[in-house]
Amino acid sequence: LYGLFLSAVLIVNEPGPSLLVIERLAREWEAIDGFDLAMSSSSATFHISSGSAHAANGDVEAARWRLAQAEDMIRSTSNDDGLPDLLLPPAALAMSLGHHDKARQWLAAVRHSAKPTQTFQLTITYQRLRSEVGLQDENPLDSMEIQDVYAEAVDWMESLVPATR
Repeated sequence: LYGLFLSAVLIVNEPGPSLLVIERLAREWEAIDGFDLAMSSSSATFHISSGSAHAANGDVEAARWRLAQAEDMIRSTSNDDGLPDLLLPPAALAMSLGHHDKARQWLAAVRHSAKPTQTFQLTITYQRLRSEVGLQDENPLDSMEIQDVYAEAVDWMESLVPATR
């Protein structure tokens, strides 16, 4: 889990090394005989952290793929909706692409969510992103549900993925 902590700390000021840490962690986990990331309690956190690191590096497709993996993992292993944690990769991507208004909106939704971030690593990621771009003054949850904020963020990410058809 040290790798997840380190990636979170590096995500804003050193996004490249943040991603390298995540990729190394993935390789090391794959090398453990009998270890199944999908069955690990760290799986959703790993995918959200990985999506955030890819996003911080501007890799739209990898960020969206990891976010989808996190969604699938959360749906298959719990009755939780994964929010507000799932808003971190879109916020990181918006930050890295210079869409600070979107990042601030989504981070404000994380801040005002009825639920806290679910792991210390994701809390660090949130704090690092927030310290870089800030929060919008208005609470987006005053006018919409967090699920709608998330759907808007995913739609925005999808609009950035080149058509493959």
